[in-house]
Amino acid sequence: MAIPSKVSERLATSLYEYHTQRQAVIRFLFGAMVVSDSVVDTMRLELKKVSPGVRFDNENIRQALITKVIKREVLEGDKATEAQRKIGRAIAKVAVPKVILIGCRGADAVPQKELASHWKG
Repeated sequence: MAIPSKVSERLATSLYEYHTQRQAVIRFLFGAMVVSDSVVDTMRLELKKVSPGVRFDNENIRQALITKVIKREVLEGDKATEAQRKIGRAIAKVAVPKVILIGCRGADAVPQKELASHWKG
């Protein structure tokens, strides 16, 4: 049984549009990931290995990526902003809150947050 030509044309057009939209989303997500703190931190560490005498700053690395490496269209606009939000939410879900313990006796240790509330008095 053959598919009528108008239906197959619409199907092909829909598939092409879906594929194009998915490629755009992936492009924006990659752009947001590359300028995220964790990736820039890793890049700084790798650059230190390659050039130990040079001091690299995260913000300088990020600016170089934004201005010289990544296409502007990937980092600006509504789709880029949404991709940055997605990356931020994903990082926030994985991030584990760090609690600094004061004292060294296991159960006697007081988390810094609790200690701060005791000082408010």
